[in-house]
Amino acid sequence: MSGLASSLYLLPPELFEFILEDLGDAEISRLRLTCKNFRDRSHHRFRSRFTCRQTDLSTNSLQRLIDISGHEQFGSAIRTVTVVAVLYDTAYLHGLLDYYGISSPSGPSDNPTLKYDKWRGPQRIPEIPGIKELTSSEVAQVRWEQSLLSPLEAEQHGPKVLEVGIGYGVGHRPVGRTDVAEEEEKTRLCRTMLTLAFCQLGRLQSLVLEAAVYKVAAVRLAAYNCTDTGLMWKKASYVFHEVMTAIAESRMTVDQLSIYGGPWGCSVSSDILHELVNCWRDQNREEILDAVKALALCVSEPAMVVARGTHHFSSIAGFLALCPNVEELEIHAYRIGPSASRFQHIFEAVAKEVRFSGLLTCTLKGLQLREIDLIHFLENNSRLANLKLRNVTLKQGSWHEFFRCCSSRVVALEMLSIQRLYIFRNELLIFENEDENGVISIQGEELKRGINFRSTFHRRVWERLCEDYGPPYCVPDRLRFDGIGRGS
Repeated sequence: MSGLASSLYLLPPELFEFILEDLGDAEISRLRLTCKNFRDRSHHRFRSRFTCRQTDLSTNSLQRLIDISGHEQFGSAIRTVTVVAVLYDTAYLHGLLDYYGISSPSGPSDNPTLKYDKWRGPQRIPEIPGIKELTSSEVAQVRWEQSLLSPLEAEQHGPKVLEVGIGYGVGHRPVGRTDVAEEEEKTRLCRTMLTLAFCQLGRLQSLVLEAAVYKVAAVRLAAYNCTDTGLMWKKASYVFHEVMTAIAESRMTVDQLSIYGGPWGCSVSSDILHELVNCWRDQNREEILDAVKALALCVSEPAMVVARGTHHFSSIAGFLALCPNVEELEIHAYRIGPSASRFQHIFEAVAKEVRFSGLLTCTLKGLQLREIDLIHFLENNSRLANLKLRNVTLKQGSWHEFFRCCSSRVVALEMLSIQRLYIFRNELLIFENEDENGVISIQGEELKRGINFRSTFHRRVWERLCEDYGPPYCVPDRLRFDGIGRGS
């Protein structure tokens, strides 16, 4: 092994790096232990492997994070930690087996359009267009995928504690006292381990919260692909609560914080933010997020929250106020499951109550708001130079006054980027010189000369469908099944 390490060290730099790319961490570790020159030369490349770490709050992943963050050399290399709210969903695989009658005790049905019922026997069900009969190899693959996911689905914890112990949502299923005690113990262990890892890190460049849905073991899907979107929302809320609690207890500082922003979707609701803000204020921990320079926040108001009357729209503004030094801000109204359409209240409180002294860039996505609130937000943040609007609907106003404000010399706006702006009743605005994706960027003197647009109904139906239903399921081709997900 020592001779191999010395031989690698004598190679030209380009070939040396090429070989390193093909070696795994275990091989590199063994080589580094046998040759000091090789260790010195590969140190930077080996440290770079630990720049980004990920955990799903399982015991194993948290233990790995603790070990690496506490390492003398590699702990300081960590720059980004991603915490994933993972939900295993076997309903898709059960649906395939159930459709073909394969899940019956007597085995596969001779007729693929018959469904086995334990009380009435085989029952004919309507044929689904585009669905072909599964081959024996595909049936075996479905069963294998089901055997992988079922134990993980049974072991995943978090939402049950969230429902019973914290009271954020309506119970998904009956839970006994023993189950609650076990889940609470797992939660305490998870929180303790995450807090320890954050204490060892001390400071992070970036902390990211993401969602992941697994309907088959090897394919990660976005949040809206979950069969039970309410359960996905509860899981995401649980992860958010644990991460924020660990930050508060460890006093870790974060430069960039992303809360379910990005392509994987999901969100937190105002009542969860309300409880967090009040808790931190009572404990005099309002300065914990002072170091945050970039913040991405995905919010939603599920119908169950509005029905219970537990929504607190002003708490979103209260959470943003905990990050007074933000320079880059993104607010995304992401609809998961049945959601209320009262997004204008979300931004109304933000425009009235929050002022960022150093805000330079802001992105608003999926919001329904009033024109007057958007103007107030622009005027209250005097240093705002870059504003991006994506899929924004005016509930009151016509966009004319806002564009006039953007063109005035009073505000410091230097660039305005627009994609899919609506007036109430989904009247889509069409701008001159927009690209094929409907995006237009107006900046500099062009912005000061004014913004011209015309309203049209030509794309209203298509845009509405995209907003309501989102893209199709990302289902592997080897499993011939399709459907429509919800999200925005």
